[in-house]
Formats: sequence, C-alpha cells, structure tokens
Amino acid sequence: MLDLKSKMQEALESSAVLKMKLITLRGRCPSAAIFAFEGVDDKSLYYYWIKQVSNNLNYVPFFCGGKRNSFKLMESLNRDANELWKNVYFCVDRDFDENIFDSSNVYVTSKYSFENFLACKNVLEEILKHDFNLHGHPEIVVCVCDLYDQLERRFFAIVQEVNLLLFVAAKLN
Repeated sequence: MLDLKSKMQEALESSAVLKMKLITLRGRCPSAAIFAFEGVDDKSLYYYWIKQVSNNLNYVPFFCGGKRNSFKLMESLNRDANELWKNVYFCVDRDFDENIFDSSNVYVTSKYSFENFLACKNVLEEILKHDFNLHGHPEIVVCVCDLYDQLERRFFAIVQEVNLLLFVAAKLN
C-alpha cells in the first residue's frame, strides 16, 4: 500500500501533471504572464522584485513544487509544439547548479537561494528601524547588527566544512 501511495505522489509531481496545471492556468488567465516559482514561499519576495521592474505587469504565480520539477516542466515546454512556453517565466535559485537553462524565460538568482537576499545585515537594520520603530535609537540598531555579524561569522565557521562536502557531492553526483 505504501508503494502505491509513493507512486501516486510521484505521479502528482510529474511534468505532465504540472503541464496540465499550467494549461489550466493559461486558460483561466490567457493574457497574464505566468511566473513559475520553485515553491510557494518564493512568491512574496519575487512579488516585490517584479513590482520594481514593472508596477503594471499583469502576472500570476505558478508553483512547480521544487527545482527538479521546474526543470522537468521547462524541458516539457521546450518540446511542446503549441508554444505553451510563451509568456511563461521561470524563477529558480542558483544553488550548486551549472546546467541552468540558457533562456530569456529563466531568471536565476545571483546567490545560492532567495533567502540569502534576506538574511543579511542591511535587511535586519531596516526591519529594526521600520518594523520595530528603532529609527530613533541608532545605538540599539548598531548593537543588534553587531551581534548579528558575530553570530553570522560563527555560523559560517560551523557550516563551512558541511557546505564544502555538499558542493563536492553535488559535483560528483
């Protein structure tokens, strides 16, 4: 029974199912651009980035359920004779990948993942000033940001070897 459940789950993540979902979305929103994201969590950050490029862009998000599924769907669309790929744009994390599609329809982050854009001192400083109303207390902001820097350095020292192993493992596959 467990094997059947696994096969059913796997089938739900197939490129054919994703392609059908994309066709359905295209039918519901024929004039909108479709931005295909790896996951649901990507939607919020990309919303702000997209709005900085064009505040009037009519688009709908589409979720692929991971990077591997994004690649499967890209490959499926590239083989599609009906040009379903038109007005569909993929947004994927850099990760350790080298075989990223070279296409004007694919945006690849300049960092390992989109979370790397958020986990930084500049973002923390802005959150402290704007969300915690510490704009009038620069000494607290500096203290918290200095502590962040210390903890970040400790974290990187701890995970450096693990990251190296993951990188090598990804290269050797």
